[in-house]
Amino acid sequence: MLARRRIAVLAAAVIAFGGIGVGAVMAAAGAPQPAPVVPPASAPAPLPRAEPVYPAGESATAEVRRWVEQDRADAPPADSVLFIGSSSIRRWESLSRDFPEYDVVQRGWGGSVMQQILAESPWLVRPLAPKAIVLRTGLNDLRSGRSAEQLLTDVRSFVAQAREGRLDTEVLVLAIAPTPSTLDAGDGIEQVRREANRLLAAEAAIDPSVHYVDIATPFERLASSDRAAFDRLSIDGLHLTPAGYAAWVEVLRPVLASVLDPIEPSRPVEQGLRAGDRLLLDLGPDDGAAGIATGIDASGQHWNDWWPTPGGNQIGPGEHRSGLVTVDGRVTGVAMTVTGGFRANAAGEAGLLDPRPELLGDLAVPSATRDYWSSTADDLQGGNDDLPGGFMLEGLDTELRYRLAFLGSAVGTAPAVAEYAVHGEERSAAQLRTSGERIGAHGADRNDDEVAVVDDVVPDARGRIWVDVTLVTGFATHLNAVELSAAESPER
Repeated sequence: MLARRRIAVLAAAVIAFGGIGVGAVMAAAGAPQPAPVVPPASAPAPLPRAEPVYPAGESATAEVRRWVEQDRADAPPADSVLFIGSSSIRRWESLSRDFPEYDVVQRGWGGSVMQQILAESPWLVRPLAPKAIVLRTGLNDLRSGRSAEQLLTDVRSFVAQAREGRLDTEVLVLAIAPTPSTLDAGDGIEQVRREANRLLAAEAAIDPSVHYVDIATPFERLASSDRAAFDRLSIDGLHLTPAGYAAWVEVLRPVLASVLDPIEPSRPVEQGLRAGDRLLLDLGPDDGAAGIATGIDASGQHWNDWWPTPGGNQIGPGEHRSGLVTVDGRVTGVAMTVTGGFRANAAGEAGLLDPRPELLGDLAVPSATRDYWSSTADDLQGGNDDLPGGFMLEGLDTELRYRLAFLGSAVGTAPAVAEYAVHGEERSAAQLRTSGERIGAHGADRNDDEVAVVDDVVPDARGRIWVDVTLVTGFATHLNAVELSAAESPER
């Protein structure tokens, strides 16, 4: 364990003193149903995993209740890495893509403080028994008047609770980094923040299962040397831009790697799609009132509906659904996980009521097109990334090639253009106008005459594809339905 700690400290020190990794990232900030894995013959067979056990009653937090409902139906993989904390975890759309060698479980909700995290630990931590936990907390606590010493006591309690679920869980505590808003506050928060970091680092030095991840020092150094570059790491003075998250990853990756080896994929491709298979996703509230589930459409095609969600509510990062079915009703091992939050928009909010099959093909199903998800992310400083808009599909055969077709349409809202970026082995993208004024029955400004298509997609080595929905122009963009189809690779 001493060797591990030396690695962590060395990584932080190199970065803090101008190492290539974070320094380069910051310099560029202003620039444009799981099955067992068969182990090698020399390795012992893993012990069977116990089913998650939850407390009686239900959580007091709406986001947690949704995760628990979904976790009961589809338990996250064993030996996962749990990222838990406040809005910085919730907004981290690229999180699972940033750590592709692990099964990441994303559990962040806005405004959370340690006392709330402790109260939710019996729902979010103990039942999942993660192999490692990355804890992002502290700033909300300190800004609400909690002292550095009280924060340390809360973190100690959290570590103790984590060990109740699994004795060998490693806890990585992210330092509290400065933000433009804390530097400019003038209320003493910076002094308290630094003291809290000192106490957390000291705690990690005496507890071998706690690891202090010093993301604060490189941010502090940049703020002192180049305030403009530092400010560009924040989208709104408090939350991070993609470049800001990349700076976190540079520091966190070596520490996590020092305590946890890469793990095998948890969703075997044998249960995935076959060449010629197609999946249809109906994205919307699907609550029977504001949104309508599709199920099986008039043509006999099976659709994958999301969990019931009242219109106007958020679809949070970390929400997930497995066992997706093909259009002919075959249950697969393919799963979908939200990586960047969306808003569930009701059927009465200008979705397509009479989509045209001659233009939209199999996506022209009113129950799928009349409601939709929306997001606001433009990834720009001063923009709005509160709903980043993204999801991951996993359990895909890496020997096949995939085509994704996206329908995004809300004809009665202000004009907007979206980019649908697909990340697998490589990145591909397509753009689509997703809203505009409706003129006539099928007027020139009605935006239901096309879909955005990204073809010839190769999943990453673990059989995963990520979709990132980004606003190009306008105030919000939309996603009503998605088609995923699989085909043989041309090389086979």
